Amino acid sequence: MTAYKVNDSNDDGTIVNPGAQYVRDDSVGDAADEANDLRFGEEETLIREQGHHKDA
Repeated sequence: MTAYKVNDSNDDGTIVNPGAQYVRDDSVGDAADEANDLRFGEEETLIREQGHHKDA
């Protein structure tokens, strides 16, 4: 008798989980959004500072 093998990916390599009940959370204003805003703000500030940097 052949043993039943569970396959966790498609032929193209994507992960398959037929039992998952994933619901996308598109809510605005959570902690991750606030962290991203802070990080992107800091990156923009650094880019501006580097663009105005003059060698002495």
